[in-house]
Amino acid sequence: MLGCTEKTRKLNLYVYASAVAVNLTLLSSSTTVVWTSPVIPQLQSNDPDVNPLGKPITPLEESLIGGLPYIGGMIVPLMMGKLCDLIGRKRTLLLIILLHLVFFGILAFAKTLYLYYITRTILGGLFFYALTVNNIYNSEIAEDSNRGIIYSTIVLFHVSGFPYGYITGFYLPVKAYTLVCTVPMILSFILILFVIPESPYYLAKTNETQAAEVLRKLRNKDDVSKDLDVIKATIEAVSNSNKKANWGMLLTDPLNRKATLICFGAMFLQEASGIPAIIAFSGPIFNSVGLSGNFVSVLLGMVRSFVGFITIGLVGKCGKRLLMLVSTSGCAVAMLITGIYFYLENIGFQGIESYVLIPVICVILFMCSYGIGLGIGCVALQGELFPDDMKNAGVSVVNIWGSFLCFAVTFGFPLIAYYLGMYWPFLLFGIVSASGIVFTYCFFPNTEGKSFLEIQETLRGNIRKS
Repeated sequence: MLGCTEKTRKLNLYVYASAVAVNLTLLSSSTTVVWTSPVIPQLQSNDPDVNPLGKPITPLEESLIGGLPYIGGMIVPLMMGKLCDLIGRKRTLLLIILLHLVFFGILAFAKTLYLYYITRTILGGLFFYALTVNNIYNSEIAEDSNRGIIYSTIVLFHVSGFPYGYITGFYLPVKAYTLVCTVPMILSFILILFVIPESPYYLAKTNETQAAEVLRKLRNKDDVSKDLDVIKATIEAVSNSNKKANWGMLLTDPLNRKATLICFGAMFLQEASGIPAIIAFSGPIFNSVGLSGNFVSVLLGMVRSFVGFITIGLVGKCGKRLLMLVSTSGCAVAMLITGIYFYLENIGFQGIESYVLIPVICVILFMCSYGIGLGIGCVALQGELFPDDMKNAGVSVVNIWGSFLCFAVTFGFPLIAYYLGMYWPFLLFGIVSASGIVFTYCFFPNTEGKSFLEIQETLRGNIRKS
């Protein structure tokens, strides 16, 4: 028993170390979506020593700076979608980091809105493609028994970028802040280059000997023939279908269509619940009610990161489906109460100013609820539901859909709040979250402890029954 425990511990350490090395990229890249929260108040200043643009931005310019990264999220994955299949997961990750460093550097020294628009668009696209490749890589180094925990590390590092971005943005001017955002990514580049292995799934298609060597490190055992056979069977199960994989098969093939629709629904709940707007505009939101927006932003970022850490333990014990049900319920309650508060403030309800902490408490509740379910549910499904030959296309398409939703929410939020009232967006977020309870109960599959082949068989069974 002692020997088994030791092997398991060594295995976990190497797999988790590989996941950490890759996901450090997300910690840096995720600052793209929170960058607006500490920067926009500076861009609204008349002081040229504070505002690098020299004059205050308008509500429309604020919406574009916040929303354009998600337009990039729809374009860049399309342009680079096949790259990780052509040159491998590892080389693709290195290229993503180098491009990030270039455009973060340009953004740091930019003094015109046009450079802001261009660099923010490209950085947003790189962020979403990094999510795609990280998702694929993490799913392919994990085992069936620890895949849920590995997926949680993606979310943990993604959300850890929020407090990192909020805290550094709280103290630093725009140029220094933007450059500091790249520090974790530089460490990730070094670790990816010298430490982590290529994906065994990618190697199994080109060099079985190297795939076996990588598996021995990831599994910490000499005999990996069974593990390699499972990988080869997973790859052959789709290649033997005599169909050439293409994006159109996401709709024409019943299995792929089922996976796509489920992932689209989960992504809609994830983004239309309001998280992009809360992340991007928490500073201006709470400044509007007389609180320190930067302080609340830091608090929310720390809460989100802490909940991401807790979720690693919860997902293995409770399963993603149960956590999704709890998550959507909590998000619905929090957003609806926040919307009611801002409605009462809008109509001048007497004494409402005495309850200014209500929206803060509710948004903290929202962050906690979102983090335990909605924040991981769609990320995990993308890597689990699509067969191997459709994984890259499927994950890319779902993330493009997510980018569109993020753009709609982030671009629309400041304009709706400015012209219709702050309560409108929050009430809509609450309604979407409430609908998620029904979606999760009816359509969200249970994938815990199942191999990729077993998940595919479960989907096929569901299709036959329907």
